[in-house]
Amino acid sequence: MSRPKKIAVRLHAALLGLVLWIPFYTGSLQDKWEGFPALGSEAFAQDLSGSFLTLTQKCKWKDTGVQCKISGKFKILNLGEEKAPSSKVRFFLSDDSVLDEDNDLSLKEVKVGSISAGKSKTKSVKINLSPGISASDKIVIALVDADNSVPETDETNNVIISDMFPSGTQFFPFEQGNIWEFQGTISGNTESPSSYVNTRMVTGNKELNGVTTTVFTESNSDNSGIAIDEYLVKDDQGITFWGGSGDAGIFPSQMIPFHRVYFPLQLKTPVKESFKGLDLGEDIDGDGMNETTDVNTTVTVAAFEGVVVPAGTFSNSVRINTEAKLSIMLSVSHKKVKFNVTQAEWFADGLGPVKRNISISARIQGQKFSEQVIEELNGAISGGEGTGIVHIPIADGVATADSDTTNPGKTAIGFDGTNYLVAFYSETEPASGLNGAIISGNGSILNTFLISPNGEGCSTWPCKSTNPAIAFDGANYLVVFVRDGNIYGMRVSPSGVLLDDEPGFQISSGTINWLPAIAFDGNDFMVVWNKYYESQNGIYAAKVTPEGVLINEFPISFSSGEQINPSIAFDGSNYFLVYRDTKSGSGLTEDADIYGARVTPEGNVLDPEGIPVSTAPGYQDGPQIIFDGASYFVVWTDARNDPDAQFPPCSDIFGARINPDGMLLDGPSDTGGIAINTYSSPKWNPRVSFDGEHFFVIWEYSYSYDEPVGIFGAKVSADGNLVNGPSDQIGLPISGPPLSSTGRFVHPDILFGGNAYLIDWVNNSEAIGTMKDIQGALLFP
Repeated sequence: MSRPKKIAVRLHAALLGLVLWIPFYTGSLQDKWEGFPALGSEAFAQDLSGSFLTLTQKCKWKDTGVQCKISGKFKILNLGEEKAPSSKVRFFLSDDSVLDEDNDLSLKEVKVGSISAGKSKTKSVKINLSPGISASDKIVIALVDADNSVPETDETNNVIISDMFPSGTQFFPFEQGNIWEFQGTISGNTESPSSYVNTRMVTGNKELNGVTTTVFTESNSDNSGIAIDEYLVKDDQGITFWGGSGDAGIFPSQMIPFHRVYFPLQLKTPVKESFKGLDLGEDIDGDGMNETTDVNTTVTVAAFEGVVVPAGTFSNSVRINTEAKLSIMLSVSHKKVKFNVTQAEWFADGLGPVKRNISISARIQGQKFSEQVIEELNGAISGGEGTGIVHIPIADGVATADSDTTNPGKTAIGFDGTNYLVAFYSETEPASGLNGAIISGNGSILNTFLISPNGEGCSTWPCKSTNPAIAFDGANYLVVFVRDGNIYGMRVSPSGVLLDDEPGFQISSGTINWLPAIAFDGNDFMVVWNKYYESQNGIYAAKVTPEGVLINEFPISFSSGEQINPSIAFDGSNYFLVYRDTKSGSGLTEDADIYGARVTPEGNVLDPEGIPVSTAPGYQDGPQIIFDGASYFVVWTDARNDPDAQFPPCSDIFGARINPDGMLLDGPSDTGGIAINTYSSPKWNPRVSFDGEHFFVIWEYSYSYDEPVGIFGAKVSADGNLVNGPSDQIGLPISGPPLSSTGRFVHPDILFGGNAYLIDWVNNSEAIGTMKDIQGALLFP
C-alpha cells in the first residue's frame, strides 16, 4: 500500500497545485460623479451632465481567449432650463482617468433620448469586449453628448469615469526574492501528527521553449524533505504553469502549458477542468507500464474574508476552494484507485499566500486512507515589505559538533542604515578566525569575508579571534574582539572591505582581557571590556577614533570583589555602562548584582562607586543596555524567585528603565524591576533592541535538551509594560526547536535595522558527525 500512498501525496502536490494561484475579483464597481453644478440662474438653455456610472465585468474563457462583457447603468442630468434634445454617450476603455479619444479604445455608443429641464434619465449599457480583451486594471470613461449636439454652458461636465476594474494580480506577487515561510502540520489515519517548516521563494527565471518563466521554489512541501521548483508565467491573461522539478515535474506533459489563473476571475463562479487518460509518468503496479489517470477539478473563488495566522491578521484575503477527483487505472488489474482531494487557500492583498488546508481521502485495497495538511504563514517578505518572522541561514559548518557552547561563542550584529553586518567565529578552513557576513534587509547574504584570522598554528583559545562586538559610526563599522589575551579592533566598510591591516589594531594592554562591548557617541567609539589585573577582575574602557586611533585606556570599575560582563549605550550626552558586580568575591553568588555607571565622552566616570540597578535576592547576571531616545532599558538574568536552589536555579528575565541621570524608573534596586519572563525553566543570555516604539527582549532556553529549548522573546512597551501576555508564559518562539534531539540554540543576539529585527544564534549541535552553524531570523514588528 505504500506505493499508492506515495502517489497520492505526490499527485496532490503536483496536480492540485493547478489552483495554487487564484485571484479575487469582486465584480462590483461604482463611481458616483461629484462636483457637477447645481441648478441655478447661470445654467444654459440645455446643460447635460453625467451623474453616475455603475458597471460590472463578467468573463468566460474560451480557446480563443478570454471573453468579457461589461454591463451596468449610467445617469444623465439636464441642468438647464429647457428640454435637451436626443444625444449620444460614447464609451471608451482607458488605462487612466484622462480621456484620449485618439488612443483609448472606443467601445460603444448609446443613444439618450430627450431630457426635460431639471430632470434625469437612467440608461442601461451592455458592452461585449473583443476576444482576448478585458477591462482588468483599466477604466471605462463615458463621454456625454459625444457629438456636441446639445449646446451647453460647460462642456467639461460631459465625462463620467468608472472605478478601475481590478484583475486580482495584487494577490499574487512575482517579484524576485519574495519569500513566504509556513509552519505546517500533517496528520492522517496511518501516521502520527508531525510539524515542519516549508519556505516558498521566488528564486529566478528559466527559459522554456522560448518562454521566460518565473521560478518558485518550495523547500519542504508537505514535509517531503525535498525541494521542488515550479515554472510559472504571469501576464494580463492570467498565470500559466510550464513545468517543474521534483514532485512538480510529474505533472502530465499533455497538460502543459496549463492555465492556473484567468484574469479576471469571478467571485463564486466555478472553473471546471477535465482530463482523460493522462500518462501518470510512473509504474505503480510493477508491470513495466506507466499508469493512466483521469483528473477532474473544480475551483471556486469562495469568499473575501479575514484570516488569522502566526504572521498576523489579514482582513483583505481571498479564499479559494478546490475539489479534485483523480482516478488512476492500474494496467495489470484494470482496477481504478480513486482519490478525493479538497483544498482551501487564503491569499492576502499585496502579500500572497498566507494559509492552506488540504484533505486527501482514498480507498486502496479495501483500506481507507486519509491525510490532512495545514500550512500557516510565519512570515513573509513580499515586494520589499515584511511581516511576521522569516528564518535565514547565516553561516554553515563553523565548528565541529560538541557540547562546548563557547565554541564558536557569541556573535555580534551591526547595521549601516541599509544592510546588516554579522561577525562570528569559525574554526573551519580556509576562513579560520573571525568572519563577517553582509546581509541585506530581506535576509540575502551579500558578502562573506574574513575579518581577522587566527594566529599561525593556533589551536587554543588565546590566539583565536573571538567574542566580537560592533558599532557603526555613520561611515564604517568598528569590530572589536578578543585575540591573544587582548582587545583588538578592525574597521570594516559597509561592503565588507577591511580598512586596517590584519589582524587588526590592539586596544587593550596587559595579558588577560575579554568580552568587549562598544558604543559610538557621534564623534568617537567607547570600548569597554573585562580585565584581569593584579589578581583583580574589573571593567576597563578606551576611546577610539573613527580613523582607528586609540586615544586612552582607563578603569571604570576596579574595586574589591569582581566586576565583569559590561554592556554600554550612549544617550546623546553621556554613556551608561552596566555590569555584574560580585562584591564579596567572584562568580554567581548571592551578592552578584547589577550595577551601572555614567561616563562622559571624554572618559570621566561620574559614578565611581556605581549605581545599584538590581540587588534583589539571589544572583543577577548578564546585563544588556539600550537607549530608546528618552530612557535606558537594562535587561538581565535574575534568580530572585529561586535564590536558594542548587544550580541551575530557575533564573528569570528582568528589566528596568533608567533615566539619563541614573534614576531607576521601575522601583528600588532590591525589590523593583520589570518581570519580563518568569516561566519555570532556566533562561540565559538576554539581549534587547528597540524599534522606535517597543523593546524586544530575547533569551535562550538551553540548560537541557528537553522542552522548552530554543530562542524565545517578549515585546515590552517604552513605558515598561509587557505587550504579548503575562510573564509566566513561555514567551514568543523565535527559533523553533533544534532539528537534532542533542542540539541547543545558544548565544542569541538582536538588532533593529529600520524595518526588521535581525536575530541570530548558534546552533550548538552535539550529534557526532555534524557541524555547528549560525542561524538567524528577520522579525518584523
